[in-house]
Amino acid sequence: MALEVRINSAKGGADRRMMLPHRLALHFWRLRGLVWRLAARDTIARNRGSYLGLLWTAITPLFLLAVYTFVFGFVFKVRWGTELRTSRGEFAMMLFCGILPFSILFGDAVSRAPLTVVGQPNFVTRVVFPAEALPASAVGSACLQFLGGFVVMLIGALAVRHTLSPEILLVPVLLIPLLLITTGLTFFLASVGVFVRDMVSSVQIALTLLFFMSPVFYQLQNLKPDGHGHGSRIAYNLMLLNPFTSIIEGFRSVVMRAEMPDWRWLGYSAVVGLVLCYLGVTWFLRTKKAFADVL
Repeated sequence: MALEVRINSAKGGADRRMMLPHRLALHFWRLRGLVWRLAARDTIARNRGSYLGLLWTAITPLFLLAVYTFVFGFVFKVRWGTELRTSRGEFAMMLFCGILPFSILFGDAVSRAPLTVVGQPNFVTRVVFPAEALPASAVGSACLQFLGGFVVMLIGALAVRHTLSPEILLVPVLLIPLLLITTGLTFFLASVGVFVRDMVSSVQIALTLLFFMSPVFYQLQNLKPDGHGHGSRIAYNLMLLNPFTSIIEGFRSVVMRAEMPDWRWLGYSAVVGLVLCYLGVTWFLRTKKAFADVL
């Protein structure tokens, strides 16, 4: 009995040490090869059997851009802010700077998160297989989708502005808070999806709500009170607290305006991302022991 207590105590201490941030980072660094192999396999599987293959990673964002530009630019004739001379191309690129990080990267990973573990029970029931590689590979697959869209963004920005600003090199910095938020929510939803099977519909509703509550189709300045009864201070402040606001506006700044992003609010988004990432990953690791019993 005493030996059993010591063994359980040792396991509990090992589990607690595993949850330390630097140990988590080291653990996933060791899994990087497996994660990227799974991500590449998933990307290839999603396009297997199609005539265009991996070209769909670029065609999908182009299609979304064309649809949203037609609806908001030609049907509703929406202007971008107060700029009367904004061309259709500039309008389309401003939309794309919101669509690419939110829908192509974040939305792709999070919408598929509830099924990442449930859809591959053979991996989960194997004791030697690290189940945490599955949601990590979903994020990796979304990153590959993002790369295809980013090439389209570079070509579009070059066509509209006739040049690429040096600030565009800051895009990887903007991706840090975005990836942290995406990873945290993907891991959390992957775990919850094992126990609550109708999470897919709930996540789609939440994504749609968050999509329109983020400045994808409009800029933050549209909500800022101007002293003439336009804008709302409450809505403006709430939008600032949305961590996607600084990320999306940052993309527009470095890609289209040749300006530096707002570092203060980008730092806020990074802190939110760190918290969500740590909580999501640790939640997954603590609950994965029960996956085999449910599946």
